[in-house]
Amino acid sequence: MEVDKATLRRNRIKLVSLAVLFFGPVILAWVLLAIGWRPDVTVNHGEFIEPPVPLATESLQHHGEPLAVDQVRGRWTIVHLYPSGCSEACLALLDETARVHVALNQNQDRARRLLIVPDTAEFPASLEADERLVQVTAPIGFFDTLAIDPAGTLVLVDPAGLTIMQYALPLEARGLLKDLERLMRASRRELERHQAKVED
Repeated sequence: MEVDKATLRRNRIKLVSLAVLFFGPVILAWVLLAIGWRPDVTVNHGEFIEPPVPLATESLQHHGEPLAVDQVRGRWTIVHLYPSGCSEACLALLDETARVHVALNQNQDRARRLLIVPDTAEFPASLEADERLVQVTAPIGFFDTLAIDPAGTLVLVDPAGLTIMQYALPLEARGLLKDLERLMRASRRELERHQAKVED
């Protein structure tokens, strides 16, 4: 049985089209990766701080005592920076992040909230009832040493004590929650991988 040239050509075109359909995206992704292209838009809601910097806790005071290192290490920490003291806007933001903290559900113990104000400022009396908020004071020069503009800024500190993300105000609380959930999942997977290697 003889196949005519037109049918053979159509079949070859179909085969080549299928190959391009399946292998084209892979080849394109490889080429983009090879030339170092990265997308400008990410799924993060906060802005990454590059490179991450340690949160300098040496000068921070908690109830008149130096802040214990474990207050900032070992958990994801939402840090409120208020170099002019905690005003109404600060209280409203604290309420938003308290709701984010509760929305973490079973992961609430993996996060904490930290409020940093200058040592010349007073904490509002309404914050005394918030047991999940660590309230600390800093010398006024502390705010000048930060790698970011602290005025009305919220930052996220990872369990190693590194300031990794910042959030501009007004805060999109749902975005902060999604970032925290994603980072917690990623860190849990990394910890599980590390434990599996140790056990091998």
